[in-house]
Amino acid sequence: MGIERHKSDMPFATISQITAASGPGKYAYIQGQLALDSDWKVMADASYAEQTRVCFEHIADALSKVGGTLANILKLTVFVLDMEQFPEVNKVRAELFGDDLPVSTAVEISALYGGASVEIEGIAFIPE
Repeated sequence: MGIERHKSDMPFATISQITAASGPGKYAYIQGQLALDSDWKVMADASYAEQTRVCFEHIADALSKVGGTLANILKLTVFVLDMEQFPEVNKVRAELFGDDLPVSTAVEISALYGGASVEIEGIAFIPE
């Protein structure tokens, strides 16, 4: 019981994975997080990597309020202004999750609130 992560045996296995959650517990839906500083201002001039780190700090804080951690994340959706910068986002994800990456989707969009370059939302499962 808990969270299981699997990769496909197909040739595209590095980009095809599935995460399953089972057993007693609760789901947490984390609204999109931006890189906000201590004055609640968007860190628009920060790099993609730095904005990503701050987004995950906010996500970790939100999860801590319901007894979870980043390890409980099942699914992420990452919104970026420039897909060519996505490797910076992935580098931070690899630092935080190692080989235990949650399933994720990346979407390039035309604008984010306050001039942000990255926004991340997620779904987590916290086993009892």
